[in-house]
Amino acid sequence: MLDVLACPECREHPLKLYTFVEVEIKVDRGVVRKLIDQYGGRGLICSLYCGYKRSLVDSLNESIDLCIACLSRDIKYGILQCGRCGRWFPIIAGIPIMYPDHIRLRSRRAQALERVFLKRFRERIPYGALDGESTDRLENRKEDSVGR
Repeated sequence: MLDVLACPECREHPLKLYTFVEVEIKVDRGVVRKLIDQYGGRGLICSLYCGYKRSLVDSLNESIDLCIACLSRDIKYGILQCGRCGRWFPIIAGIPIMYPDHIRLRSRRAQALERVFLKRFRERIPYGALDGESTDRLENRKEDSVGR
């Protein structure tokens, strides 16, 4: 997911991932091999950025095991945060809610989703994420090294 997502406000890529709830799922090695053959091109499914290792694909050794470990993680709740503008996007029931501000600020549904999300996870959201501060100032919170 992190390979293709960018901030809708400033177009920054990649986004930082903070995971609050994660479920492990079984991944079929044969299916992963087909995905790599079909989409990967470099021995991995992701083409530019590996969110699991938080690294550019070019700097990684090719390994189907890396893709299997990544795909076996189903992130149910968390946030994606832009390192440039500080904007955060909730992940709710496995879906990143990434409305640009001009839609988010006018949509009652989007605002209601954010309110419920904040009520449930406020204590786990990194310092600075809610007030638009840069992620460089995240204090007293450990960034999730592999999205856990």
